[in-house]
Amino acid sequence: FQLFEKKVPKQSLSYTDFLGDVYTSNVSEEKIKIQPIKAVRLNDKNVADLEQMEKIFTDLFANTKENEYWKVKSGIIGGKIDTEMNETKTNSDSLNVDSLNDFHKNHFPVMFYAQRLQNRFENIFEDKKKWDFLHNTGNYEYTLIGGTKVNGEDVYIIDFKPQNSGEFVGKLYIATTTYALVKADFNYDEGKTGTNIQLFGVGYTLNQIDISIYFEKHEDNYELKYYAQKTGNRISFDRNVSLIKKRKRFLVDKKLNEIKVGLNMISREESSFEAIVVHREKINHATYSSFTPPNYFKWVFVDQFNDNIWKGYDIIEPTKQMRDYKKIEH
Repeated sequence: FQLFEKKVPKQSLSYTDFLGDVYTSNVSEEKIKIQPIKAVRLNDKNVADLEQMEKIFTDLFANTKENEYWKVKSGIIGGKIDTEMNETKTNSDSLNVDSLNDFHKNHFPVMFYAQRLQNRFENIFEDKKKWDFLHNTGNYEYTLIGGTKVNGEDVYIIDFKPQNSGEFVGKLYIATTTYALVKADFNYDEGKTGTNIQLFGVGYTLNQIDISIYFEKHEDNYELKYYAQKTGNRISFDRNVSLIKKRKRFLVDKKLNEIKVGLNMISREESSFEAIVVHREKINHATYSSFTPPNYFKWVFVDQFNDNIWKGYDIIEPTKQMRDYKKIEH
């Protein structure tokens, strides 16, 4: 635990850039499929340290016998820890395991990444709290400030700010003929927050949301062209925690070892997600059904962003934040 405390970084950063083809279906229960083209990843040294810290607990649980188990407990809350270990392997097996571990460090399952994207896109519209100013208009004050053109379409420009229990402040661009939401930029108003839970020494506060969204009209539909979201939260944990090793026996299990730790931690996280549809093409359902995604895609690991990473690819101009991004060494 002293090693754990020493290794916990004060700050860590990671960055991922993904380019690929996304296959979608108009059948509601069918999920998106992706064909990766290129995926770039940058982790600073602290992120690598975090990924290796699980070895501390692996070593701690390694000598757990068949009739023994570990339990984690904090106050009246507790539960068993799954510590199942593989049987002792030969040197040849160990080499195979090392090779497999190296493969998984450099590759990522396409199915999991597709599910992650699916959840991201579904969450854009399903979270009504995020779109409170559309669903609960009585909580906001709206001001028509003028008009302009967006992608050749006439739109109204409307500012809004919270009143009553509203939380967001921002700007809407509404098509003058269809009244469709073409573009929106909004964030929490000063002093406002989202979910705020403080209970029994555990706290969680969603204290930042900044969103920009833009739709382009294709025939009679408005399709997502660009979406950017930045969120921030604060998590606190101030409780005593015990790790207890026990041996199974009749009636009452025997306590073999107990490690008690007082944890008082505060973490702040800021994450950004940005998506742009570079090109859109209509396909039939047979094309969707016949496409089989690969099992894995390979990461391209970099220490710092440079223009050569995406040379020859159809992408948007890198932002200043991306250009300045580089691995932090300590």
